[in-house]
Amino acid sequence: MRLAVLSHPCFRAANRRVYALLASRGLEVIIIAPARMGGNPPEPQEPGCPPVHFLPLSSENPRTYRFAGAEAVLEKFRPNAVLIDADPASRIAVGTGLWCKRHGARLACLTAENLDFGLIPHVKRVGLRSLPQAAAKTALHALARPLVDQVFTINRAGTELFTRHGYAHVAQVPLGFDPSHFRLDPAARQSIRAGLGMSDRTVVLGFFGRATQQKGLHHIVEALGRIEAGDRGRDWHFLLNEFQSDSLYTKQLRSQIEKAGIGPRISTFSSTHAEIGQYMAAADVAVLASLTQPVLVEQFGRVIPEAMACGALAVVSDSGAPKDLVGPHGIVFPEGDVDRLTTVLSDIIAHPERYRGMAAAGAAHARAHFSVERQAEIYYRQLFSIVFDDGHA
Repeated sequence: MRLAVLSHPCFRAANRRVYALLASRGLEVIIIAPARMGGNPPEPQEPGCPPVHFLPLSSENPRTYRFAGAEAVLEKFRPNAVLIDADPASRIAVGTGLWCKRHGARLACLTAENLDFGLIPHVKRVGLRSLPQAAAKTALHALARPLVDQVFTINRAGTELFTRHGYAHVAQVPLGFDPSHFRLDPAARQSIRAGLGMSDRTVVLGFFGRATQQKGLHHIVEALGRIEAGDRGRDWHFLLNEFQSDSLYTKQLRSQIEKAGIGPRISTFSSTHAEIGQYMAAADVAVLASLTQPVLVEQFGRVIPEAMACGALAVVSDSGAPKDLVGPHGIVFPEGDVDRLTTVLSDIIAHPERYRGMAAAGAAHARAHFSVERQAEIYYRQLFSIVFDDGHA
């Protein structure tokens, strides 16, 4: 089978890994990725990766962009299936879907959507000012639905949503992590902790990812401030990514950290995606306090299964997808409930031995369900099904 992938995330080499695994299963794969994004060139093609065609994007708006010259590449390659790393309600899905219909190919879309895209639900969430946007999105879905043969979702809410809206084939996939980077790594754990001056007994809490209000980092800092005020003698440390901007939110976080008096308890780090697993391995706990917003609810939270695979206990709010990733193998608290978060983190710091079994079970769960190999397995099965089971060669 010949598979063409149109993917703006494949600007990054790490996001091409799943397609290399599909190629290793015998599929003939090509990738179309952006020639530039944000003014920056793409990461180069790596050995073992399927051929990548770097083409210009008409824009960086996920609803309206298209790849200039993509149809010429498709005409030459003549795929049996095309996988678009974009929501069905997009210009690229409709345009590519029409190409697929003309040439007898099947179209699959990977979407992160988890909010009802119906006109009325959208307006109820955001208000009448969103009516033009909601109408455009509804129209795009009406055009795309008969053209899309398979929808891949990354969360349970999305699976239910696209099934309810009448898409024929819907399957959930993880945004798979690379087990060679995210794994139990005692040597990295010892090295990172020693370098940051932490003892083996120190309970290390970690926040991994972007510092945005939606991630709830201010609630984590508030909870840690309360723990510090209650008992300064406890042996804990907080590990987090360096702030990548001087936004109003990060300035407020710095002020909050200073007022809480927990600055000496915090270590920041900067790393590549491949290196961050070493810091996750150094942590005992990974915390994500996601908050629901009218236009955005946590769609996946990939740092959680990555950190779980590295042996960290996951503590997440019940907003969006992370609670489903964790299941019974971590701790879920009500979003925005700083009292509950404080109680949970305080008990982990006081009694870390109680949670080691849960963390070990979480690591096994993440490896079994959220690796890039698992993502490739689901892609392989579903793509073969829509191409061959429905009578297309």
